[in-house]
Amino acid sequence: MNWHEIAEHWAGVVPGLKQKWAKLSDEDLARPEEKRDLLASALEKHYGIQRKHAELQLDRFVEKLVVPGTLPPDGVTSAAGRGN
Repeated sequence: MNWHEIAEHWAGVVPGLKQKWAKLSDEDLARPEEKRDLLASALEKHYGIQRKHAELQLDRFVEKLVVPGTLPPDGVTSAAGRGN
């Protein structure tokens, strides 16, 4: 999933963000526009991490993100399809 898709499916993304980074406020999660930059800034502020690390964490989160009603990354359709 990319950041354009995330903006389109923002309501489905927010619960995962809240679960992973509980310190993010409702204000941090209010608008999907330019969300990567805003979220990276919020992670820096709330978790005391460097900007580069915040961006890397967000990118890893997005790579694995599956929003209900969308296709999983890399065309994987079930846990069985992942070789588990």
